[in-house]
Amino acid sequence: MHRTRIYASVLRSVLEKTPQSKQRGVAARFVELLKRGGQLKAAGNILQEFKKLWAERRGKQARVLTALPLLKTQRDHIRRALQKKGFVMKEEVNPQLVGGTAIFLGNEYVIDNTVKGKLQKLKRYLNG
Repeated sequence: MHRTRIYASVLRSVLEKTPQSKQRGVAARFVELLKRGGQLKAAGNILQEFKKLWAERRGKQARVLTALPLLKTQRDHIRRALQKKGFVMKEEVNPQLVGGTAIFLGNEYVIDNTVKGKLQKLKRYLNG
């Protein structure tokens, strides 16, 4: 896992200094480097770690999960509130939530006001 983070950090550092028009070529050369070093199997994990590091450079990530897409006014209100706290909002729609909203700040769980979450809480309460 440590090696995965190192590879992801190096890729992020290089891409930050590379013009956007040339980033695709740099990424392709990076994959070729992994292939030559026998590390191609780790590419998926490296990419996941890279995505986290790339998002961190823009600010802390806030995931807003909803059963249906937010209305523009709702999205704008939540985005402004999160920006005041230094978070970048990423909206995800998951119909399995049935209704409501869940918000994760970074890797921490903050608010679960979804129907699914309330039903799970009720189930735990009833099962003792």
